[in-house]
Amino acid sequence: MSSLRFVGVSWLLQFKMIMRSPFDGFGNVIYPLFFATVAFFVFRAGDSPRTLVYASLGAAVMGMWSSVSTSAGSAMQRERWWGTLELLVAAPRHFALVLLPATCRTELQVVRRHVAAARQPHPVQQPRAR
Repeated sequence: MSSLRFVGVSWLLQFKMIMRSPFDGFGNVIYPLFFATVAFFVFRAGDSPRTLVYASLGAAVMGMWSSVSTSAGSAMQRERWWGTLELLVAAPRHFALVLLPATCRTELQVVRRHVAAARQPHPVQQPRAR
């Protein structure tokens, strides 16, 4: 089996496993909304128009970091509970190839959920007058 096929099949299996996890799904939607709400209130309290740039950039970075770290931590814990962590470490493939699909899966899922959260109307936004 080629390395590219191994990474592709492993990524697909990892993605299917994490899509079934309600903890990851709930957290990856709640974190960005929480940080966006905090950024909105920081912007309203600030005097400078540049406050919005800094607050939104900070909220995006905090949301991404918290989603990735929580998803990666729960994936590692899940592997320990299932007893497959030892098998991943002892796999005949290079360890980096074993970890690459899980890493790419986590990143893609977090980006996908952030885009979904960004498309939702924010609960504290005022509706625009038409």
